Amino acid sequence: LALGLVGMAVSSANHRGAISALESRMQSYVYTVLGAMEVGPGGDFTIDGDFADPNLLQPGSGLYAQVYGRTGEWRSPSALGVDLPAVNPSQAGVAAFEEPAEALPWFIYRFGVGWQQEDGSITPFTVAVLVDAQEFGQETRAFQRGLWRALAMAGLILIAAQLTIGWLVLRPLRRVARDVARVERGQSEALSQDYPPELEPLARNVNRLLETEKSNQQRIRNALDSLAHSLKTPLAVLQAGLPLRGGDSPDAMQNALDEMQRLVATRLERASGSARRTLAAPIEVAPRLERIVEALQKVHSHGLRGVELRIEQDLAFYGEDRDLLELAGNLLD
Repeated sequence: LALGLVGMAVSSANHRGAISALESRMQSYVYTVLGAMEVGPGGDFTIDGDFADPNLLQPGSGLYAQVYGRTGEWRSPSALGVDLPAVNPSQAGVAAFEEPAEALPWFIYRFGVGWQQEDGSITPFTVAVLVDAQEFGQETRAFQRGLWRALAMAGLILIAAQLTIGWLVLRPLRRVARDVARVERGQSEALSQDYPPELEPLARNVNRLLETEKSNQQRIRNALDSLAHSLKTPLAVLQAGLPLRGGDSPDAMQNALDEMQRLVATRLERASGSARRTLAAPIEVAPRLERIVEALQKVHSHGLRGVELRIEQDLAFYGEDRDLLELAGNLLD
């Protein structure tokens, strides 16, 4: 888009500059014709047609000159066989420049001249120079073709450079994405440190987060194990001492202690399972389910007609092994 806007601006500036240069050149042709013009008594005039510019001498060259006076008009040799439009007269000392129109495809420069005779009278003349708009348009279009061709090549080079720079800049980010995917799949425990300096803080912070999560997981498990052992011992003492104490309802108290011990074990097991890592190594599902099915076939051998296990061998579960066994075991049972 930027190159397109630049091309339009340059093309427009070149067009206006070419028209301005053409106007100046046509003005110089007017002076050339006036320099070769001689006016006699009564307003008769003659023009020495030996011009230095061959375009005024070659028929159909696209450059034509005309002179209008009271006694007649003159056309340059280049106008031979060319149907030139009539030019309106101009007042002495007044110049006019007209650009092409649909009905008049010519650049026209008119200049009015008042020629003073020996008797002091003024004879008016109008000198006109005409340029074929088609000839001018060919030059302008040739410049535009060259301009757009150069801008198109520059655009392709810039696009290639941007794609190359983008690929080089994003290549380390793609490496980071691949390493993160490896950590998610459990194929790696940390990100690589071989990154550009701009990405080293990111990799360092992610690795620090993974280490912190792993450390917190181990610390929670240790605390839960300690709590489990601390609770099991008093419960065991209570269970052992309850028959010795006697009471009105030892069975109810025994049931309450059993329920308390079961609840403590269950809650500790669930709390321990909830402390799993976010980026844990994947667990193969097929071997675990096959093991559960084998156990169920033994337990329910008297009433089980048959079991067919259909599962993808590469199916993975991201979580704790015991969670998978508990969920699948309960569901299959």
